[in-house]
Amino acid sequence: MGFRFRRSFKLFAGVRLNLSKSGVSVSLGGNGATVNLGRTGAKATVGIPGTGLSWTSSRKSRSPLSTVKHTLDEPTPPLSNSSPFPQTISKGRNEPTVDVAEVYAGETVLARSLALKHDDEIWEYALGDELLRSKLSLFRDRYEHFDDLVRAAPKREIDGIQLMKLISDRGNELVDAVTGISLIVNKKLGEALGEPGVPGDAVALLDAVNSLFAHSWAFLQFEIELSATEVPARFEKLKAAPVGMVTSVIRLLDDLSFQWTTNTNALRRGSHEFDLKVRFHTPAQLDALEEEFNKIQDRPEDYFPTDQS
Repeated sequence: MGFRFRRSFKLFAGVRLNLSKSGVSVSLGGNGATVNLGRTGAKATVGIPGTGLSWTSSRKSRSPLSTVKHTLDEPTPPLSNSSPFPQTISKGRNEPTVDVAEVYAGETVLARSLALKHDDEIWEYALGDELLRSKLSLFRDRYEHFDDLVRAAPKREIDGIQLMKLISDRGNELVDAVTGISLIVNKKLGEALGEPGVPGDAVALLDAVNSLFAHSWAFLQFEIELSATEVPARFEKLKAAPVGMVTSVIRLLDDLSFQWTTNTNALRRGSHEFDLKVRFHTPAQLDALEEEFNKIQDRPEDYFPTDQS
């Protein structure tokens, strides 16, 4: 199609939590504050960014925290593959071995018609619009039944160290998910629409949209997992802090779908530009998460009793 496809994407700073067999280190927002909890006790460090100055306070345990090593050795179970959005349908553009009718069998009537008949002058953009709207509707429906998903999720009990490791492991996965979302918005969708004068690829477009929502699903799955996990009472607020981040993802998906519809309608009115400007808003839950980690830093003895053996 003879249109110009433009897009921009802004990410947010993440939360880093480093773990080893000898301790745990938490960093949020580059504020220079960390807390290390190990077999021999706890150490809190606060640095002044840009000065090279830092303050350290150490508290030794009266007996080794043997449970720290034990829980760090236990791997975090992988997330269950319950995403309703399949990924990697095609291996290449317009791959002849891919049956478009078969690939689109589970999509809406309008999506199937656009993908098979190409009877719309801007069918690629109309198809993208329909796919985004239908997938967003499915995603919203699953989120509205969040409590049912939690009840159906596997239940397990973990301690504080395991919870911090869980947040770290899943946090890394969410960073990968955001990176994937960025790649899809900045590259994959445009490639599927095609260069000027070249027909779009219906299979690649479906693949890109499914991948977009599969990456977004990681945020919902993380919250389901947290909600289905039992932790000691003193860690309940830390467990609850990240819950709600998925709303930032839904806001992004809403914005993308709205902009896609707006641009598609503009094309029908004679515009020759398709301009997407998508921003991932920093989840407010990161402030609550930082606050809970700061509490652990300030009073680690309240969270990790030193009388364990």
